[in-house]
Amino acid sequence: MKPFFLPSLNQKNASEPIKVPLTLKTIQRFWLMAFLLGIVCGFRIINIYITNFEFKKAVATRYGGWDVLAFMEIMGGVVPELVTLYGLQKLLLFYHRLIPIRSVQLTPFGVVRYYLSLLPVLLAVFFIISPFTQTVRYFLEIPIKHGFDALNFNDYVNAYLIGPYRRPKIVATYLLMIPFLGYCMVSISLVRDFFVWRDQQKKPQTGEEQLKAGSDYASSLTVQSNQGQTALRCSEVALITSDSPNCLVHHPQGTYKLCHKTLTEVEATLDPELFFRVNRGGLVNRAFVNGYVHVGNNNYIVNLKPPFQHQTVSLSRTRLSEFRHWLQFAIPHPVPQSEQVL
Repeated sequence: MKPFFLPSLNQKNASEPIKVPLTLKTIQRFWLMAFLLGIVCGFRIINIYITNFEFKKAVATRYGGWDVLAFMEIMGGVVPELVTLYGLQKLLLFYHRLIPIRSVQLTPFGVVRYYLSLLPVLLAVFFIISPFTQTVRYFLEIPIKHGFDALNFNDYVNAYLIGPYRRPKIVATYLLMIPFLGYCMVSISLVRDFFVWRDQQKKPQTGEEQLKAGSDYASSLTVQSNQGQTALRCSEVALITSDSPNCLVHHPQGTYKLCHKTLTEVEATLDPELFFRVNRGGLVNRAFVNGYVHVGNNNYIVNLKPPFQHQTVSLSRTRLSEFRHWLQFAIPHPVPQSEQVL
């Protein structure tokens, strides 16, 4: 077996490309995505009214006025697209966690590679979310236009669920609109994260500021022991493993149960500079990692420091490169005195 030793944290590689950490906070703000959708829909509606004004005027007269027509178009056109937008938001966030994508190299190639990595999920959004969008559209559009008596299951399936997939114009429209909105949000989020990262690099942090920066993450885990509930410092936890539907927290004093929390939920509360998801079922603490070792057939094992040196922790091959980078450059935040308990 060929061992890999832990790299020194003090060594800086001048040729190492700058990586901007992704917070995705902009993507998480649904109102901002809805604002962008409103701009796109606004231009589309204005264009329709300019090119088909007489037709729209006749429709408004038939339904009882411009206000009624506007209400019908909002309920039948804008509201269903908010469902599409919500699906786009959730799939983007899920995709970033699934890969995972936590940073972007600040080079033209790095940014282009990041954008191209998102293209599959952006193209898949329409085919995944369309049934939900069309269901909302059907139950808003038909009763408003024709009354509840016009609701028909066959029409719902054929015209609204299956119909959009059979119409090339609709498919093409969504395959252009969804990636456009998605890339707009991703670009805004990336620019914001860059400026946040740049400000952090420019401003030297004192000890108190470092404590404040680390306070966004949980510094303690409330676990179940034989004596009842107890709080463990995250900095003292070596390993957290999945034990569905709970998690097991491995501490030098013993193994404890973290109830009613999945590993993904726990990971979201922990400092990513301190903990790393080495596989689907385990998180390791940077302070307890001794390195990693190749055991053949492209399989890797993470070596832990005593008293966890006998723990077998596999390292996913897909996360090897990111794990290497994390070992070299991650610097754990100091633990705040006023603990934030999970």
